[in-house]
Amino acid sequence: MKLIKNFDEISKAYELVKLLEECGIPSKTNASPHLSEGVEVWIYINLQYSDALKLLNDTNHTVENPVNIRDFYINTESTEAKLGLEQLKNTLIKYGLTSIIVISIFIMYMTLKT
Repeated sequence: MKLIKNFDEISKAYELVKLLEECGIPSKTNASPHLSEGVEVWIYINLQYSDALKLLNDTNHTVENPVNIRDFYINTESTEAKLGLEQLKNTLIKYGLTSIIVISIFIMYMTLKT
């Protein structure tokens, strides 16, 4: 991800995001009422940085390699979901194995104690 511009007004940031996405450049803001530095606009695909900057200066600029925004977000959400499931699986395996070891040690201790 690359930072494109910082705005004082959230409406200006949203206007840029709308323009970028209409031209095939997936982007987002870090909009939050708690930010005092303004609102940043970021693009997801680093290779589109040059086109994004050109759109800032010329709204009629034609993006060289636009992407299908809908497909981009569907794939992004799918990838994030898969990563989340993978992390959950790894956590369960880690703590599951730890639990089995602890229980086994406890059972061995109780067996030897009697």
